[in-house]
Amino acid sequence: MVTQRPLLLPRPGTFYSVDALNPDVVRRGRTYYMFFSGNREHSPAGLWRTGVATSRSPLGPFRVHPGLRGAFLNGGTTLWRGQFWQATTHYKYGTVLMSSRNGLRWRRVAPIPAPPGWPVMADFYLRPRGSALRAYMLVRTNPTTSSGGNIASMDWIDGKWSRFKALLPPGPLPWENLDLGEPAVFSVPGRELMLYTATAAPEGTRTIGLARRAASGSWVRCAKRPFIGTGAPWGEAISIDPSVLVEGNRVYVYYGAGSGKSLASDLGGAIGLNVYRVKNGD
Repeated sequence: MVTQRPLLLPRPGTFYSVDALNPDVVRRGRTYYMFFSGNREHSPAGLWRTGVATSRSPLGPFRVHPGLRGAFLNGGTTLWRGQFWQATTHYKYGTVLMSSRNGLRWRRVAPIPAPPGWPVMADFYLRPRGSALRAYMLVRTNPTTSSGGNIASMDWIDGKWSRFKALLPPGPLPWENLDLGEPAVFSVPGRELMLYTATAAPEGTRTIGLARRAASGSWVRCAKRPFIGTGAPWGEAISIDPSVLVEGNRVYVYYGAGSGKSLASDLGGAIGLNVYRVKNGD
């Protein structure tokens, strides 16, 4: 790792006074946009809305923009066909694909249908794939639990959603045996990689794992330990919500960390950054 730093901490009197989490960082021209979820209520569910912060450097500092409209939960955000796109869970409309020209005002494009037998969808991550927009996500078979989450994907192409594919289930290792979610897929020379949040049973500790796409197309774990464990300076109890930006030989991993283990809110959640160097042959 090259460097590690906090980027956005809870700030009194703002919509992120309790938690700042779920970062999605997108570069457009010379500006880096960080879409994130902010919570201002000390409660199990919290009171959330989406925010956006901008910077001229991937290292920050990021300034929170006051003009974003819409109280929807942040999902996966990317640039595609000259616009911002976001797959998100909206308070009013459910799971939807949205687009925006400026990142501040959004329009609904289409609902995102839950796969048959998998009624729960969340934690979206978008990635352009030529003429398609690929959505990675968490799916669960049981809507009443917070366990058994699998990583899956589906494509938005020619105005329709493809059949979904299950990619990665919880594993046998203690740190990822309960639930998986929050995927972030990226490429470095010769490899396609995926970060994901893993939850351990029974204590509920969450850390970030790393998987790679094999030649067969299946996803396999890269290590027996988390790629990013607990102990971040801005939140030592959990590490969650990865988002990745690759520029040159640097991989920027933005993620949330918190001082509590609650699944939904009131974590003391803050956003930070780890920077890694890609070396030939790594």
